[in-house]
Amino acid sequence: MLSEFVSADIFLRFTNVDGVYDKDPRKFKDAKKLHKISHEDLLAIVEDTKAVAGVNTVIDPLAAKILKRSNIKTIVCGKEELSNLKAVIEGKHKGTEIS
Repeated sequence: MLSEFVSADIFLRFTNVDGVYDKDPRKFKDAKKLHKISHEDLLAIVEDTKAVAGVNTVIDPLAAKILKRSNIKTIVCGKEELSNLKAVIEGKHKGTEIS
């Protein structure tokens, strides 16, 4: 992953959901958004995801392992927050912070 290669301090992931949830919010109405989690928490959520075509996860299991290994702070936000990049980096976002 490029973030690890360049020794990035932060990795920003903008996606069609507004953060990391405890389960797929498109399938489960009771899914809860997680505002701040550890890399271990993220791995527990995505580790059973199979790497096959059509599977859609916020962060794939391999990327989650690399981010944990490199201890890169990660922010997952909805793509609508991309227009306010500075605020997202400063922690003023509606997404999930992973560290």
